[in-house]
Amino acid sequence: METNVGIGLTTCPNMRNAKMIVRSLLESKIVSCGQVDGPILSLYTWQNDLVESEEWRVVLKFKIENHHDILKQIKILHEYDVPQWVYWESSSSKEYAQWIHDPSAC
Repeated sequence: METNVGIGLTTCPNMRNAKMIVRSLLESKIVSCGQVDGPILSLYTWQNDLVESEEWRVVLKFKIENHHDILKQIKILHEYDVPQWVYWESSSSKEYAQWIHDPSAC
């Protein structure tokens, strides 16, 4: 049994946008879990300005091969012009990976 899972992050300007993205991804069955936390303080440069803003962090767990489909939906649903989408492959317990790969089996 494969024990690799994808973990990805995005940030949203508000809780409403974060929850909407997670729900849509869950309904599309391209993620198995989404967690929203915040507010968090983000500092970054945008259009040559230093920006300090309150954001909501979204952490997603998914089959790694779904990362392209997740990005497509994030681009459609996100309120930012250039939404953050970073992801990586990680190892997990056999049972957790089984749930990620087939949530209906648990």
